[in-house]
Order: sequence, then structure tokens, then C-alpha cells
Amino acid sequence: MTDRIHSLTVVLEDAVREEGADALAAAIRMMRGVIEVAPNVANVDFYVARSQAAQRLRASVYEALTPQRSASDAA
Repeated sequence: MTDRIHSLTVVLEDAVREEGADALAAAIRMMRGVIEVAPNVANVDFYVARSQAAQRLRASVYEALTPQRSASDAA
């Protein structure tokens, strides 16, 4: 028996103004089987989480691009 899906979450590439999201929401509403499309307003929690994720990504890229020093290099 296969799982039954009751909802999908769509994540936008970036936060957009409400007017800009209206056309996208209308297009999703036109899809078969869609009952409701509800926007989620960006708030301080969204921006904090986004900033923290960006910092983790920057740290990972920096670590990947920084040459590793061996014990013999330190002496």
C-alpha cells in the first residue's frame, strides 16, 4: 500500500511582496486537486533563520577553500 499525501509546501526562492505572490498563488489554485493556497508572511524568525543558514554556508565554503595546515607546517 502506498502513502497518501495530504498537502505540499512550496518554498519561494526569495521573499516577495504580497502583490507579486498573488499571481503565483492564483496559478497554484488552478491546479487540479488544490483546495487552498495560503501565504506565510516573512517575519523576524524567517530572517534570523535565513541569516544563520547563510552564515553556516559561508563558513563551510571558507573551510572547504582554505588550505589545511599540517603539523609540519606549524613548526
